[in-house]
Amino acid sequence: MLIGILVLLSFLTGCSPEKAVVDLSAYEKISRELARLDNNPGRSQAMRYADSLRRKTAPDTLLVRIARLEFLRDRTQSASRFGESLRYADSVITDLEQQTADNSDRQKLLTMMYRRKAILLGHIGDTEGAVSFFRQSMELGSRLSDTCFAAGNSINISTSFAAMRYRAKRYREAAWYYRDALNTYSGCAMDQATDYDRQTTCNNLGLAYFRAGDSDSALIAYRLALKEIGRYARRYPEKHQDAANALGNVYSNIAEVELAGNKLDTTVSLLRRSISLCEKGIPEAALFSRIRLIEACTRTGKLSEAGTALQAVTRVLDTLHSEEGSKRFFRAAAQYYERSGDSGQALFFQRKYANEIEKENKATAERTESDVIQSLRLAVTEGRLALLEQQSNVKTLFLLLAAGGAAASVVVLLLIGLYSRRLKTRNREVTSVNRQLEVTLSGLHASNQRYSRMIGVIAHDLKNPMKVIEHLSERGIQGQAETADVLRAISEASRDSTAIIENILRYEREELVPARTLTDLYTVVAPCIRLMQAEAERKNQRIVFSGDHPAWCYANADSIWRVMLNLLGNAIKFSYSGAEIRVRLASQQDSILLSVEDDGIGIPPDRLDEVFDFRTRIARAGTAGEMPTGMGLSICQRIIAFHEGDIWAESEPGQGTVFFFTLPKPAGKRT
Repeated sequence: MLIGILVLLSFLTGCSPEKAVVDLSAYEKISRELARLDNNPGRSQAMRYADSLRRKTAPDTLLVRIARLEFLRDRTQSASRFGESLRYADSVITDLEQQTADNSDRQKLLTMMYRRKAILLGHIGDTEGAVSFFRQSMELGSRLSDTCFAAGNSINISTSFAAMRYRAKRYREAAWYYRDALNTYSGCAMDQATDYDRQTTCNNLGLAYFRAGDSDSALIAYRLALKEIGRYARRYPEKHQDAANALGNVYSNIAEVELAGNKLDTTVSLLRRSISLCEKGIPEAALFSRIRLIEACTRTGKLSEAGTALQAVTRVLDTLHSEEGSKRFFRAAAQYYERSGDSGQALFFQRKYANEIEKENKATAERTESDVIQSLRLAVTEGRLALLEQQSNVKTLFLLLAAGGAAASVVVLLLIGLYSRRLKTRNREVTSVNRQLEVTLSGLHASNQRYSRMIGVIAHDLKNPMKVIEHLSERGIQGQAETADVLRAISEASRDSTAIIENILRYEREELVPARTLTDLYTVVAPCIRLMQAEAERKNQRIVFSGDHPAWCYANADSIWRVMLNLLGNAIKFSYSGAEIRVRLASQQDSILLSVEDDGIGIPPDRLDEVFDFRTRIARAGTAGEMPTGMGLSICQRIIAFHEGDIWAESEPGQGTVFFFTLPKPAGKRT
């Protein structure tokens, strides 16, 4: 914000102290106070101070107005609230136009305010109004005797109009206006803020050229930007962080050009430097550079570095909200996993990328419906149109018959009555068809949702047994375990997979209530732990089981087995290599309590109430990059609820998580 104020100050007062015609003390006092309040205690306090200035009835000086306007402009534009800035700009323009004194200060401020209003109109899409006020600002500035102010005004108009053309994707026109601004810079000696803006204009010129498909001109513009940054760093060594941020931005943009030209090694080198420079000052710029690094390393086959960058971007996106960054990350992740041979993950991220593109292209947030549903809705619409058309025909027939004269009126009324009865019958028929179509449409929606959930449950529940089979098979092939032990464990995992499929088929046949029998929970949990121990060994983890035996309850063993697979699978997924997972089984007065405890990444407190909700589908990557479905805990919750038990979680982020569930004891086993 202060850089923008200093630019205006340099143009308002001319290029040398001899041209200053206003007292700067009030402006400097207001600017310092706004900057101090903005830093501490914060923006809200600074805004209250700025609003108090705006409400003053006594006339204020020219530069006090500028300080106040620039601060309010930065605050409203950062929140996309241009209406407030427009109202304030209009009030200042009205005050200035009503003044009778024709002095240089008034003309300078009016020139600047015309330009400000043009920029704001451009942001809300009023191009015609923006061009009109740009023209007024240019004409008024050209009549001023202060040529340096006129030059600065011309530069600001050119860069502002270039930005409007760029947003409209008219990149060639944007480049022309950026070049015009650079040609104007040479007319006067500029201050620190203007020196910084020169490199920004060069950088923006390169972006416009590249988007227009002219990579050679883009590289020339970027080299000019690097030259300007070097000159700025030498002149203002105390601004080294600003220079580093600018340098990182330009390196990232050059890397984008080199990546398009398939110069992959150069691209990787530039992006590493960009990340190092921008990480502290501009986190979002560092984020985009990391995403480009994933793409470049993937294409060069440096999958290890690409994987490291992918994990870093995942962590950044947990705290930095960026829709554009997320979209680019999904595309880069899909390319990485495809090159790594993980087609499942590649398809997962490609779908997420396609969803982001679809959201951008949609005029509304409504989802595109299937061809069948669209056809049904079209049939409903056509039926209603047919009804309206028939009603229109009745009115036309009535007018024609009425014009025939009074002699035919009785015949006309009889015909209308007859036709109206037929119309009512047809109306009832069409309404009935419409109602049937709406019912069919609703049924299709419900059926689609049911099958989507079923497919998700199948994929989720079969994942853990199949992963165990895969790991045990690898161990058997490599000779790391006894053949009989491996085959026995594979047989158990296969039997579990078959039981899951049979349960889901019974669900499909609407056998919705699995049978519960008197079961020793210990005999269900212990084999499940032995099976999942094979999966834990892949991350060098250990599962420790302790508990009371026997632990009698009424339960469906297959369903409780699914609960244990989910809880143990989550503990393995979100625990680090070498961790210990603890399972405890305890007999209480009226129930059996089982807990699964890990020392993993934990769950944020505000998400604990949502993890069991199927609708929220909370999904986080595991410590080794494992991608979840977000369905497992909701499945557990439904199973435990069916058993008339309770399930809950306790967690501290970074310290680990404990999942508990209880099952009621049989009446004869309670103590």
